[in-house]
Amino acid sequence: KGVAESVAAADAKILAFNPVIDQDTEFDQRRPDGIAAGQIGSIPAEYRGRARLRVEIRGSGTAGTPPVWARLLEGCALNVTNVPATSDTYAPVSDIDTEKTLTIVVWEDGVKKVLSGAMGNCVIEGEVGRRMFADFDFSGIWNTPTDENPPAITHETTKPPRFANATLTLAAHTPKISRFRFDLGNDIQLRPDHTKVAAIGHAYFADRDPTLGIDPEALKVADHDTFGIWIAETVQALALTLGTSAGNRFKITADRAQYIDPRNGERNGLQTYELAAQLNALDGDDEYSLVFD
Repeated sequence: KGVAESVAAADAKILAFNPVIDQDTEFDQRRPDGIAAGQIGSIPAEYRGRARLRVEIRGSGTAGTPPVWARLLEGCALNVTNVPATSDTYAPVSDIDTEKTLTIVVWEDGVKKVLSGAMGNCVIEGEVGRRMFADFDFSGIWNTPTDENPPAITHETTKPPRFANATLTLAAHTPKISRFRFDLGNDIQLRPDHTKVAAIGHAYFADRDPTLGIDPEALKVADHDTFGIWIAETVQALALTLGTSAGNRFKITADRAQYIDPRNGERNGLQTYELAAQLNALDGDDEYSLVFD
């Protein structure tokens, strides 16, 4: 962890929107007494960096083979299992020995930028009738850029399913919504290491607070008692399925979604609720799962 991996063309197949790697390093200013004003040269602290990018929620086209972009999920404190063979499930992990760090590379007009030992957070969101996206924000070790042309890349060609003809349930309730937002809520920190030039060993996962945001149409209490469920601290099973074709389906499941902040809303003259829910753990590392099948 923390050592930059060599990246080949076979590794560089992620179709990303607005990818960027930036340095995030603080400089210690030196303003000693004894000079009239100003400073005498600053010194960089840890060599920190951030990588941000957006990808479409889509499958590989083959059930049991996750899409290339799903590698990013493994850098968000998720482990993958291929059981059954036609399904790939990503579930939380909080063991520093087994969680994975990533080497992320972006080529910008012949300049290669690298973030190593990186971990991050992911927010999955979408509007009805449109594509759904995953937005990633990684922290790690900033590496000095070098000149290098990008390799010849063959990308996956699967088209993302629209957020339509989808299913969303909360227990037995099937709300009608216009937008969906799921935040893994990862708290990512950088592990200090005085033996490294960067003064950082690698990023690590410190904590999580996964949350859900939706805007369902408001219903009578008899149909769905939103505020009664909230005040009673009731937890509900959540399930979202996007896509209908094998190899291009994506699912989010959580067994213990709890309303935490229901408020009134409005959508084009229609009464709605702005619902936020936290996804609770039972035995730890079991708040939710993400599935490709």
